[in-house]
Amino acid sequence: MGRKNGIPWSPYPSVSLNTVLKNKLNFSFTELDKYGLKREKCSITKAPTAPGTYPLNNTFIQTDDGLVGSHYFFNDDDFLLGYYDVLEADSSSFMTILSYDTVTREVKGTFEATYIVKQRPYPGAPDTIRLRNGVFHTKVLQ
Repeated sequence: MGRKNGIPWSPYPSVSLNTVLKNKLNFSFTELDKYGLKREKCSITKAPTAPGTYPLNNTFIQTDDGLVGSHYFFNDDDFLLGYYDVLEADSSSFMTILSYDTVTREVKGTFEATYIVKQRPYPGAPDTIRLRNGVFHTKVLQ
């Protein structure tokens, strides 16, 4: 799937339609522990369905501002421990939609992002998270 801080990274991908902005997609790339509990998640929100490359920004899922948002979260299942903001000034923070099939609802693409700690999830957590060579091919959930 990609690399996180230089280490192979294979989260569980999912994508759904944005509940507020119906023509936009929300992606989650979630890491689960051995018990199936959520531990870490890369979130990319308000992505267009049209093929193209889009910069990632610190914007929120409900805001209709024309920007694609992204954050990185540390969780204890559904409890938020800490989060990271995407580094907007870095040209390495982007998503590319390669294709979106409206019939099969399949979406394919790539992404890369650099995140800076905003709320440290635990002592010793990294200051920066770098996701590289992210690849996805999944179906939009109903």
